Amino acid sequence: MPVVTKAKKQWRTIPINLLCWLILPALYCSKAQAGSMTVENKAVVSGPTENPDSITGGQGDLLLTEGFYNSSFVQTHRKPIFAFAETDLQLGYMLPIIGSSFYRGNFEGLIDLFAWESTREKSGVLGGGALGLHYNFIQPRWHLVPYLGLSMGLSGNDLYEDQHQRTIGGAFEFVLQANAGARFFIRKDWGLILEGGYEHVSNLDIYQHNLGLNQIGGRLGMFCLF
Repeated sequence: MPVVTKAKKQWRTIPINLLCWLILPALYCSKAQAGSMTVENKAVVSGPTENPDSITGGQGDLLLTEGFYNSSFVQTHRKPIFAFAETDLQLGYMLPIIGSSFYRGNFEGLIDLFAWESTREKSGVLGGGALGLHYNFIQPRWHLVPYLGLSMGLSGNDLYEDQHQRTIGGAFEFVLQANAGARFFIRKDWGLILEGGYEHVSNLDIYQHNLGLNQIGGRLGMFCLF
């Protein structure tokens, strides 16, 4: 009789042991998974947030613009009216952001290739290249980025061939530009650009004729950061 009772007790412990072997690992795994999820959540919370600046520095910049500039609205015998339909292709590089107030922003160096077609009394083309510098005013989470710019370059033209005018005196002319504009970001790395400015073309008296050309106008185009 005692032998049977002991056997029954041993038999009853078998399922209890099996349950322990099954339940305890399951509880351990669930705790481990919960711990890993907590760690992952902590990692997500403590990880770096997205940069709120539209321009971060260290980026390339490609710009294509079309514009119209006009020299004057009053024509004289020695100084006819010049007006140009202008195409500019620019490649730039963004430097790191500096400053902390309204002037917070960055400098950008630019290489400008341009072709300007005369659209008024004197037909012809003036084209060349220039080096430029922009300062972009950057505020966090702003999609609109104003800028100021200057550039200087060299150009060749066929407008000088008409010697009745004294504005463009030779085949090679210096080109100075000052402009102000703004970028509007449509997406994170591209958008539209609008600017207005002043242009001066002269040959620094290298040639006999050098009245020089002064004109104002504007441009509209697109840009892409890469």
